[in-house]
Amino acid sequence: MRSIFLALSICLTPIAANLTSPAYVQAQSFNEAAGDLSKLGAWSAEYNTVMVEMAELFDNPAFNTFLEDILDENVSVEDSEVSLEAWRADHKERMRNLDKSIDNLPPIPAIKDKSLDSIRLGLVEQRKSVRTAAQDLDDMAVKLDEIATKALSGDPSGLDEMSVVLLERAISSIINENATLETSKNSLPDKTHPNYYLMGLMQDSNLFTIEELRILKKSNIGEIGFTARRGNTRTMGRILDGADSRVKLARSSTDKFIKRLRGYSKGLSADSQEG
Repeated sequence: MRSIFLALSICLTPIAANLTSPAYVQAQSFNEAAGDLSKLGAWSAEYNTVMVEMAELFDNPAFNTFLEDILDENVSVEDSEVSLEAWRADHKERMRNLDKSIDNLPPIPAIKDKSLDSIRLGLVEQRKSVRTAAQDLDDMAVKLDEIATKALSGDPSGLDEMSVVLLERAISSIINENATLETSKNSLPDKTHPNYYLMGLMQDSNLFTIEELRILKKSNIGEIGFTARRGNTRTMGRILDGADSRVKLARSSTDKFIKRLRGYSKGLSADSQEG
């Protein structure tokens, strides 16, 4: 979701690219870009609404109560069964509403400004992946239901597996977010634009979190100690080194970009549309 707004923020890039264009050409370009960005932004708002619904599948009172009850030894089997049934009903209703929202998600709007084609194509790919992402989450719900049912029947062996399933889902979600960020990052016409490095930093942060979650997953399946974590900690060190380099590049790129914009803005009237 965050990557949508970052992608749209590259509307500054065409300005920098048109520094030497005639004023009327710049105005026409700005008008087209503004109209196209408005349309893409409106579609992204609808897309983000769907993403919020998807996130709430496993972030709602019914699910939280179910999870707390099933993992709390002091909660009776009867009470846990009640919370399990409540979550099942809630999840079924949420999935029904999510399916409707996905069905009602409109096609990506056509645009006139060809410099934004890559952004539009990125949104097209995101649109294609929505249904698969929703199905993955529903599959996880089925798995959690099976584990809970098994535990309530007297076999608690699956409870540790429940934690692993949740960690795997978190890792998968972050990997998917990084793929979306990669699409948005590569859509930037100017690879030296500050946002290119900033999106890279967001990916670094996600990769670091993934390694943390992998360590937790290892602990849950009994792989503990420094030796088990060695590969993860080494990877985390490399991620931090790469992030440090990107911070420097982002700062340098930002300074250069601001200088270009300042030079361009001197030729504009403050009360004009372009200004």
